[in-house]
Amino acid sequence: MPQPAMRAALGGGQPDDDLAGQQGDILFCGRLLSPTAPGLAAPLRTARSFHWGRWLGSLDALRRRLPPDSPCWIASGAGLGALRGGKLIKGGRALLEELDLEALAAAAASPNPAS
Repeated sequence: MPQPAMRAALGGGQPDDDLAGQQGDILFCGRLLSPTAPGLAAPLRTARSFHWGRWLGSLDALRRRLPPDSPCWIASGAGLGALRGGKLIKGGRALLEELDLEALAAAAASPNPAS
C-alpha cells in the first residue's frame, strides 16, 4: 500500500479505492495523456496542443525508456471526470503500448474536412 504522503497527494488521507491493496509504480504524465473513459487515456490534440510531433515523440521516448513492466498505474493531470471518481488508470504499460503514435501523427497531418 502507498505511503501516507502518496495517499495524501492522490486525494486525501484515506486510501483511494484504486490504490487499496495494490502494488506497483505510478507514472504521473501531466497532460501528456488525458483520461478518455474509465480505464483509458490518450493524447488529445486540441487547438492548445501545439508541438504535436514533440508530444508524440515524448510518448515514444517514455515507452522506450521505461522498464518492460512499468508503469503499473498512470496518473494524469487532466480530465479526471472521465475516470468517474478514480484517480489512477490501471495497466499503464499496456495503455502506452497500445497507442498508435503513427496513426495519431498521420491524422494530424491530413487535412480536416470539418475546418
